[in-house]
Amino acid sequence: FDQNDFEPRPSTCRPQEWDTVNTGPFAARTLIESVLDLRESLRCIGGELLIRQGSTLEILPQLIETLGPSVTQVCWNEEPGIYEQDQSNAMKQIIQQRFPNVNVQTSMQ
Repeated sequence: FDQNDFEPRPSTCRPQEWDTVNTGPFAARTLIESVLDLRESLRCIGGELLIRQGSTLEILPQLIETLGPSVTQVCWNEEPGIYEQDQSNAMKQIIQQRFPNVNVQTSMQ
């Protein structure tokens, strides 16, 4: 989870007012419940879900580095928004530069 997604930011209609968040309280609750349900479902079949807090652009490269050469591919779904596309493109670039042997695969939903 990236804390920036939950912090107030300027409104596009009223830039002087910091009254907008990317993820509001109801969406945050749904997100947390969904992630916890997914974690429990994975544990029931012997798996595990790693949950981290911070910027994906920092955490994912750290995770790839920690897991080492066993990481050969990283996959994620891309979202259609401009901000999300920028994040996805930045992540692809970081992985391709730092880990040339890791294949990046994305899909648009």
